[in-house]
Amino acid sequence: MLRALGALVILTTFAVLGTGVGLLAVRPGHAGLLLTAHKASFVVWFAVMTVHVLGHIRAAAVDTWRDLRGSPSDPAGSRRHVRIALTALALVAGIAAATAIMPQAAPWTKHTVSFRDR
Repeated sequence: MLRALGALVILTTFAVLGTGVGLLAVRPGHAGLLLTAHKASFVVWFAVMTVHVLGHIRAAAVDTWRDLRGSPSDPAGSRRHVRIALTALALVAGIAAATAIMPQAAPWTKHTVSFRDR
């Protein structure tokens, strides 16, 4: 079941990201159905991700504990440094991408909805 759920995680992630990028092309007062689609896709993504994470949390915790306690003679130990480096690289790349996109997202973060906008 979790493998099938993984496919939904991917699809909903693309939906959230796609609608989010689409929102960068429009002004906050003119988003219409795109904003509704973004909100709905986020709600579905959050629900699917919650189930997916909770389904894997025990195995992930056990694997992480073993990985952190691994001995140098462990065959997977040599790959441990690669996994840690790739995780750190992914975090840095994500922070860099978010920082680069912030100026385009500023109208959305500073916009307040009033009754005149509807």
